[in-house]
Amino acid sequence: MVHAAAAGFQRSAVVHEGCLYLRSHLCDEWKAGFAKVDMGEAVRSVAIGHEHILVLTESGRLFTYGRNSYSQLCQRSDFIGVDEVELPTLVDLRCELEAVAAGEFHSILLTRTGRVLASGLNRQGQLGIGMDTGMQRFPKEVEGLPPCVAVDASFNFTLALDGDGKVWSWGA
Repeated sequence: MVHAAAAGFQRSAVVHEGCLYLRSHLCDEWKAGFAKVDMGEAVRSVAIGHEHILVLTESGRLFTYGRNSYSQLCQRSDFIGVDEVELPTLVDLRCELEAVAAGEFHSILLTRTGRVLASGLNRQGQLGIGMDTGMQRFPKEVEGLPPCVAVDASFNFTLALDGDGKVWSWGA
């Protein structure tokens, strides 16, 4: 049984029994189908944006890779200017995550305490952090939300579901 699946530009992935299988131009097995990616621990879910991949482990840790044109990989300053990260790289968040979502060029993270964090491109307000920045380099908390239980994202917008069942949305 497949536990999670995601697709984006030239990339698709499935999670089966805690293992990540990826089909991407970054894998040698691109033409042969899906390649198993050794994450070193069980994978809970995966999200894929236009050209970036977010991998959430069962322990709540986040690994990212792919293109980083708008800081959508959630990495700290040593990744500024890095065009493409070819291997899954641990993000130093100092918190455990419950869920992840990917828009075209932005990433949304849900902590185990219900906080929503966002990074990447913000031209349409898709990060929920105001319109004064075109890009957020490292995940920033979306302020004004009650504790949330789920997040999702698409092209230039984001959704969050709070504990009372109310849906919050922002972006275009």
